[in-house]
Amino acid sequence: MYLFPDESTIEGQLQAPFPESEIEWRAQRCGSTQAGNPYVFVLAYVSARAVQRRLDDVFGWNGWHVEYRQERSGIICRLKTFNEHGEVVKEDGSPETDIEAFKGGISGALKRVAASGYGIGRYLYYLEATFAPEVSTSFVKGWERARTPKTDRKMPDTEIFWLPPTLPKWALPKEKK
Repeated sequence: MYLFPDESTIEGQLQAPFPESEIEWRAQRCGSTQAGNPYVFVLAYVSARAVQRRLDDVFGWNGWHVEYRQERSGIICRLKTFNEHGEVVKEDGSPETDIEAFKGGISGALKRVAASGYGIGRYLYYLEATFAPEVSTSFVKGWERARTPKTDRKMPDTEIFWLPPTLPKWALPKEKK
């Protein structure tokens, strides 16, 4: 479990948990068990847009700035924030992605510098890795999709539909009184 800082501080505002509606899930791996049943192992993350909204909420639309540069190994994001105490600058990077390589790389770099440098969404790393609670090889409207690897002997290249897990109570915003 993650201990959140007091939300009355900048650090607390940045690191506050996101509403469950802003948490996204992705399949890290999927396949079939020895018995031939499908499974999907999932990870939680926040999108680059959610990070941008958080920065806007804390610093204002003109209180932060990003710069990107392409390196041989990927994309580096430099994130500057401005407040009454001055300027804070942090950097982190991400490889380009398989789909929309540069766009995926800049999104990944922004999310990494936000988490590693400012703590935005960092608490998601403390969630226990988990399996999707429900999976099906038949289409289920509203569920996520994953594809088994071609190397899966029981279900090669099969589409699996999965229901995202729910977050534990500690990973959700406190209810306002």
